[in-house]
Amino acid sequence: MSLFVHNEEGDNYEAEINGVRFVCQEVTPEYETTATALAEAYKKKLPQIVAFMLDDITAIFGDISADALTEALGTPEIDLDRSIISYLEQTLDDSHIIDVEYGDNFEELYEVIIDG
Repeated sequence: MSLFVHNEEGDNYEAEINGVRFVCQEVTPEYETTATALAEAYKKKLPQIVAFMLDDITAIFGDISADALTEALGTPEIDLDRSIISYLEQTLDDSHIIDVEYGDNFEELYEVIIDG
């Protein structure tokens, strides 16, 4: 039985593992293993991800501590097709979506995109 469930509304597949939501357009054989590994890695790498985001976040939202940002990010959504972490439920404001492009199980962080 697959971890991923088809979401008719979003026309994609979704799974949630350890509080991390995963999405993809089509489920490939390796995505379940990848999602499980990324859920584990996300918890370990969250402080580094937050540190990477901090300058971009403070440029838009003003001064915020790493701890406050971690709390404000909400549930991460990881797009397995695009290697992007999205924070759709962040509580810094009501209008922005925050994305972080990553590689190699979060060992590499490339870009922060704040859209809204």
